[in-house]
Amino acid sequence: MKPLTIQQRKKQIDKMVALFIKCGFSYGELERCLELKHGSLKTDTSYELLALLKILVNFPWMLRVAEKGYDTIEAKKALCHAAIDIMFQPSKERIKK
Repeated sequence: MKPLTIQQRKKQIDKMVALFIKCGFSYGELERCLELKHGSLKTDTSYELLALLKILVNFPWMLRVAEKGYDTIEAKKALCHAAIDIMFQPSKERIKK
């Protein structure tokens, strides 16, 4: 697999950040809860940031954990809520059809 160019990484990062913005997060909120430097979501093209965002896109409940200061109890609650949402999602989709 060829390494991504800076432009490719930037495009992927922007796309993933846009997903979180669409869910109601701001750049500042994301940077604060992930303990990133101000403005880094707009300027950083590192593989580390790309990997972090890929994880968060697949496990969005982890953002809630970050918002709560990485509290263990809050992490378990967020995981349980995410699991329940996933368990009942197929049922909701069948009802819509």
